[in-house]
Amino acid sequence: MTDAAPRPILHGSNVSPFVRKVRVALAFKGIEVDQVQQIPFGAPPEYVAKSPLSKIPLWEEGDLLLPDSSVILSYLEHRYPAPPLLSAERTSSPASTRAG
Repeated sequence: MTDAAPRPILHGSNVSPFVRKVRVALAFKGIEVDQVQQIPFGAPPEYVAKSPLSKIPLWEEGDLLLPDSSVILSYLEHRYPAPPLLSAERTSSPASTRAG
């Protein structure tokens, strides 16, 4: 038996562009997750307890619940920094690149 932590879970639907953008990032970074198919409409009470607005995707990692694709991507970039989703040139603020 191993003491490895359980894999994160990505809840969402294959047809959602928001879920797909998270899946692309996961594939790019080589992060393995369990996936649970979930539609946002008529979600069961167990899902609404995790995502009160029934949004997809939902990232579940232990007690951490992130029900927004942009927040999930930001978390992934901090938790798993390599390989980076954006090059170092692209990580400066858009305002600073336009001001010069």
